[in-house]
Amino acid sequence: MGEGGLQAYLGTKDALEVESRISEGDKQAMAYQTAKDIAAMAAVLAGEVDAVVLTGSLAKSSLLLEWITARVAFLGPILVYPGEGEMDALLAAAHRILGGEEEWITYEH
Repeated sequence: MGEGGLQAYLGTKDALEVESRISEGDKQAMAYQTAKDIAAMAAVLAGEVDAVVLTGSLAKSSLLLEWITARVAFLGPILVYPGEGEMDALLAAAHRILGGEEEWITYEH
């Protein structure tokens, strides 16, 4: 936990450091890898993608968002939620499902 996203790809969780690296020449590798992983997940879903959600520190970088969006926008709407509240969002969704406010969606493979 806490070792995915920017940390896994670049060894940092700091979006400002990533922006700095980009300006120093580490151009589009992060965007390329992220877009590739998103497309791989779309393949697993047989193209039935409701939306692409970008969140965490990554979503604080307008440059990275621009590059990623250019590569995956064909999959569907792009939703951006900057910040690192993924676990809170997952918990809230679980509460809504367990409380009967939302239905669980099962994706067949």
